[in-house]
Amino acid sequence: MEDDRKPVIVGIDGSESSRGALHWAAGEAVARDRPLRIIHAAGPAEPELWSAARAMVADAVSAARSWRPELAVSGEVIDGQPVVELCSASPDAELVVIAARGIGGFDGLLLGSVAAEVALHAQSAVTVVHNASAWVDRAPDAVSDLPVLVGADSSHESAKAIGVAFEEAHLHGLPVLAVRAWHPPVVAYRGKVQHSTISHEIVETAAGHTVLEAVADWRAKYPEVAFSTSIVAGSAAGALVEASTSAQLIVVGSRGHSSIPGLRLGATISQLLQHARCPVMIVREPRDEG
Repeated sequence: MEDDRKPVIVGIDGSESSRGALHWAAGEAVARDRPLRIIHAAGPAEPELWSAARAMVADAVSAARSWRPELAVSGEVIDGQPVVELCSASPDAELVVIAARGIGGFDGLLLGSVAAEVALHAQSAVTVVHNASAWVDRAPDAVSDLPVLVGADSSHESAKAIGVAFEEAHLHGLPVLAVRAWHPPVVAYRGKVQHSTISHEIVETAAGHTVLEAVADWRAKYPEVAFSTSIVAGSAAGALVEASTSAQLIVVGSRGHSSIPGLRLGATISQLLQHARCPVMIVREPRDEG
């Protein structure tokens, strides 16, 4: 019987990082009750290299089945470029997963070009797995109390991310930590920018109320999910990056994917993809075709 559920797709390249991303993707597929589809884009190559690529994918399929015997797994080698093939497959995916860095790239870079381009152009949600090697030896039934992080404000993108963060926390038995960043208010007077006389405590309290309003419906839907807030002065990206050292996942919202060459993700998402210390999930609304 054909499985018509949208799969979790993971791109692999034979690196230790991609094996960690495979491990993460397998766990996510089980939690979501989705099949796992493993893709390696090989591009034009000699027959012996294609044979090695097929062996690598077969090994990945076998590994995923050994980790998660209940999981439906398939794998394939595709003649093409990784970014193109993963993005082409994304409209039919529940989620696309990729390691932050794979084989190649420059030492010192925390985000590879393939991960960056897939995060920008894929039409589905995307998880970029940082610190991927830490997932390789992780037991399938390992329990964590680290939170799912989400930036909380009144924007539409944040509302989408908050919902997914609570769903992820519910699926994995994790708490949610909503982070709200605020800046000291300023006013313009006679052409000069000055700090407002409004109390910082008032601004911080208002920021806290914004968070509680944003999460109210999701807390009601998932009352078993433990919830806490962090209200900090500064940038949202900086606050989330700092918190990511003790987090299971960061969920952020994006306005959509882009097919425009040269366009980049927003500043907050870009900084998270570069500097986060845990997986970053980007959720987006379907593209408006109208």
